[in-house]
Amino acid sequence: MEFELKESITGDLIDDILLRGGVSDLEYHKNPDKRMLTIMKDIPEEFSQSTNILHNALEEDKNIIILIDQDMDGFSASALLYRFIKNDLEYDNITYIIPDGKTHGLTTEVMTELKNMSNDSTLVIIPDAASNDTKQLEELNSYNIETLVLDHHEINVKSVHKNVFNNQIISDINKNFTGVGMVYLFCKCALYRFRFNNKIYSKDLVDKYLDLVTLGQTGDVSNIADPEIRYLTYTGVRNINNPFIKSVMERKGIDNPTTRDWSFSIISMINAVTRIGTLEEKQRLFEAMITDSEETETIEIRKKNKKTGKFDKIPTEMTLPEIVAKQCESIKTKQDKIVKDAIKNIEFLYNEKIIVAVSDDNSPSSINGLVAMKLADKHRKPVMVGKFKNDYFSGSIRAQNIDFKSILTKSELFYFVQGHSQAAGFSIPKGYLDSLYEYIEEYKFKTSNVYEVDVLTHKPNEQDIIRVELEKDVLGGDVAYPLFGYEEITFNKACINVRGSVLSFFDNNVTFVLFNAPEDIKNVIDSHIYNNKITMNIVGEPRINYFGNKQQSQIVIKDYEFLENEDDTTISNKWGIDF
Repeated sequence: MEFELKESITGDLIDDILLRGGVSDLEYHKNPDKRMLTIMKDIPEEFSQSTNILHNALEEDKNIIILIDQDMDGFSASALLYRFIKNDLEYDNITYIIPDGKTHGLTTEVMTELKNMSNDSTLVIIPDAASNDTKQLEELNSYNIETLVLDHHEINVKSVHKNVFNNQIISDINKNFTGVGMVYLFCKCALYRFRFNNKIYSKDLVDKYLDLVTLGQTGDVSNIADPEIRYLTYTGVRNINNPFIKSVMERKGIDNPTTRDWSFSIISMINAVTRIGTLEEKQRLFEAMITDSEETETIEIRKKNKKTGKFDKIPTEMTLPEIVAKQCESIKTKQDKIVKDAIKNIEFLYNEKIIVAVSDDNSPSSINGLVAMKLADKHRKPVMVGKFKNDYFSGSIRAQNIDFKSILTKSELFYFVQGHSQAAGFSIPKGYLDSLYEYIEEYKFKTSNVYEVDVLTHKPNEQDIIRVELEKDVLGGDVAYPLFGYEEITFNKACINVRGSVLSFFDNNVTFVLFNAPEDIKNVIDSHIYNNKITMNIVGEPRINYFGNKQQSQIVIKDYEFLENEDDTTISNKWGIDF
């Protein structure tokens, strides 16, 4: 393991992180305002046409169906759109469908359901998907079903349907908007251009949904450091109106959340539901995101009886958002166990410049992306994880700091590679795998065991960790969370603790924590202890762990290595005191 300290520009830790992340106006980034927002009168005509479709549908009293894409961005985009049409425009002839399984776009099953639900006066709105589903969109039109696509994904087809409105192919719309961002612009534009119900609505009406915008933009790993997106997410995370988001924050005990807090709480919980949740659980989740009802129902909560030590079932009154927040937490716990078991049973087909692995039959395909992400993080290589079906090998890719999607697409071996540059789905004929390995062997990857770090030292400084914690709201998107490097750091044996799969070291009021440590880690540590001390190289992320009324400065270890001690000729007594 080697370290490379990033360039010091100003000498200030946070300012340097921002500048290296491409921030040109430090003051604006720290305290953004509306000056960077898209002005509705400057919206391109083709995007304005999308609002014509909604306006005409409402005028003709069409049956509106929202197709919900199954990820954080899709759920938040659909919830915003549903709330806007149902509540703000006071239009009741609206419903939604959630496909069964972790699918995207107009699948065969979705097409069948839409045809069965639709009549001669129907508008199907598809946020965050279907830009490349030209044939399916044309087929729906042949059934007199009108469609409207509000999307942000790359276009992979030669011919795009006329009712696809995608910021990747429309000029003068921020390319960093995800599906929920496109819906937000769409709703703002609709209010600017039309009078609904003979009312004049405030153009800021949609801003009450910026909490949902923040969820989708953050959950889809967009560049939330972009000046326009920065203002929207900065505002959204500070103005929580959605009852479900409030319920999760209360349950997690997060008072002043940042987008990073949301990534590790509500976003990961919702994504878990979309991956392994039942159709009923997904429907309950969406209902919780669109309801404002404060009605309660009685459910039984298991609580530990302090006198008996056993768990009792206590009848408790809870709202739907509160109930679903609790359920999402349980589903996330279940998913984590499934992923952990899947990694144990993974089969490596190829493990050279990249990793190609097959997940076992007991692992649901919906977690392929999570497994790939864990492997990419551990091995620092691009990863493909999938399963074989009908002579195809299909699954998910994950990579770090490399456009892995483009690399695979250029091989011309794949049936498809669709998604983002570092996170996408793929399908390749089984017989082409050997050709893929040959292609990868010839491809010049930038591989290195060098970690670029924001801080490099031999001993932890708690103040650096506290500084990052206090200003972590400025991080995100291209402004990457900092990495701290510790070169030849030494720990006393008494300051090392192994509890289950968690390994921790303590020095200078800072705890270094390694989660999911190898099973033999204690033996490895014992073999490297010399004179009651162990010497290591560590790279990790600074955190503050809040437990009870205490807070502890931490470094969450991302990678480490134990250093061999050279022969020491000093003489020491049994207490380890050198003479």
